[in-house]
Amino acid sequence: MADVHGNAHALDAVLNDMDSLGLSPAVNLGDFFSGPLDAAKTASLLMDRDFPSIRGNHDRYLIEQDPSNMGPSDRVAFSQLEQIHLDWIASLPETQTVFGDVFMCHGTPRSDSSYWLEHVEENGTVRPATLQKIEVQAIGVDAKLI
Repeated sequence: MADVHGNAHALDAVLNDMDSLGLSPAVNLGDFFSGPLDAAKTASLLMDRDFPSIRGNHDRYLIEQDPSNMGPSDRVAFSQLEQIHLDWIASLPETQTVFGDVFMCHGTPRSDSSYWLEHVEENGTVRPATLQKIEVQAIGVDAKLI
């Protein structure tokens, strides 16, 4: 899972589907909370599941930035979260290898705020990244799945 952005209702539906299908565990690739929906309930749902989790860029903003410097979505999420939620975010790694050879990252292995599979041009046009640019980002990561 990735980029839930505080949508506890959608997350709850996904978790219920997983339970009904007997699917467990899952991995959580970050950006859990930032959004105007229900960051605290999202936090409770994810913390209760204890999935292998990493921080995304918006999670990092919640623990590194002063709320007055946050964007609107981060500021709303921050106002909904309790200290226990922020401590949980702070305890998470930026990247992690799980299940022996699955490397988890948000963005790219080196940057949680960079696009990996897309390239954004100066005019805002989004295009698929070239295979060469994708492969360069994976150099040094020893995993069968990234």
